[in-house]
Amino acid sequence: MHYVTKCSGKYSDNAAAARYVHQMAHDIYNQLAAIESEIKERNLRADMLLNLSKENDKYIPIVVNGSEMSPSEISELITCQTSRMAKLENQLLSETEKRKMEIEESQRTLSRQLQLSVLSATLERDHYKKEFDSLTAEFNKTLNKINDDHKRELADLERKWKLEKDSLVRSHRVCHSKSFCPSSS
Repeated sequence: MHYVTKCSGKYSDNAAAARYVHQMAHDIYNQLAAIESEIKERNLRADMLLNLSKENDKYIPIVVNGSEMSPSEISELITCQTSRMAKLENQLLSETEKRKMEIEESQRTLSRQLQLSVLSATLERDHYKKEFDSLTAEFNKTLNKINDDHKRELADLERKWKLEKDSLVRSHRVCHSKSFCPSSS
């Protein structure tokens, strides 16, 4: 803002404006040079710290799982284990998918076996029902025949008894009318 207020206004000659612009450019250049040197210094400091860190990685061991390892070795180990874990996760997903497919196939197989078992039981039940109906019909036919035979025998016996009774009644009448009865002597 300093240069805005300093350069504002009307100038009869351009020498003052040129001087102000030159002064402003010189100040900006000085500020940019200071910023550039600060950036270089920070980069140098970062590089120096990185180099120190790498040296420390080589010389300062860290104990991991009972063995001494440098930070760079630990970094390599972590990278290796991360890669191995990714492979194992892929294998796990693959195996999980295989097991899922095997379970689905087993369920389909069991479903088919159950359907066949139900069909077999239904066919067997129908067979036994037909056999039962056939045996029941044969039994009823035999029973009806036996009933008919008994009814005929009963009718025959009734006729014989009736004939015998009639014969006895006639013989009894004849006996009474003659006053001589062969059975009484």
